[in-house]
Amino acid sequence: MRVLLEEAAPAIMEGLVRQVSQWAKPGKVEQNLVKLAQQLGAPEKGA
Repeated sequence: MRVLLEEAAPAIMEGLVRQVSQWAKPGKVEQNLVKLAQQLGAPEKGA
């Protein structure tokens, strides 16, 4: 998961978030993705 967060192109991650967000409350997927990245120690990427 950390490799995905570090190496995936921003467009891929945005598409993933859009797809998964269809089944979640607004902002929930993004919030959980940020938490997950922080816990894994993945560097932050600017949007």
